[in-house]
Amino acid sequence: MRELYDRCLESCPPEEAASFFLLYGKVEEKYGLTKRALGVYEQMCTVVPADEKYTAYQLYIAKTIQHIGITATRPIYERAIAGLEDSPAAKICGEYAKMEASLHEIDRARTAYVYGAQLADPRRNPEYWGEWHEFEVS
Repeated sequence: MRELYDRCLESCPPEEAASFFLLYGKVEEKYGLTKRALGVYEQMCTVVPADEKYTAYQLYIAKTIQHIGITATRPIYERAIAGLEDSPAAKICGEYAKMEASLHEIDRARTAYVYGAQLADPRRNPEYWGEWHEFEVS
């Protein structure tokens, strides 16, 4: 089964690969190993087109939290920030900061907001700046 999915994904155009990655990931979660399933989702994040990468990273992060735990998502957030364009990367920075704040890692959360501020234009993304303001005030 794995070989079939691997061969399919080798020849599949990136625009249509997301659905195959999702099916492959579900099969691995149900019948295979969690580590393999997470590897499939990680690969999906690098293959899908730029407009689908944000969603792919969100899924990968959610599955990692579900199977391994919230602290295991730190390197995934960092790869997502590096691999996304500015606007979605700023959203991921905000999510990363909220995750760190929920763990009472205030310095890490602040660092994520500071980095995301370089990517978020205040005129186009006032929500980001509002979140950061709320974080600092509370």
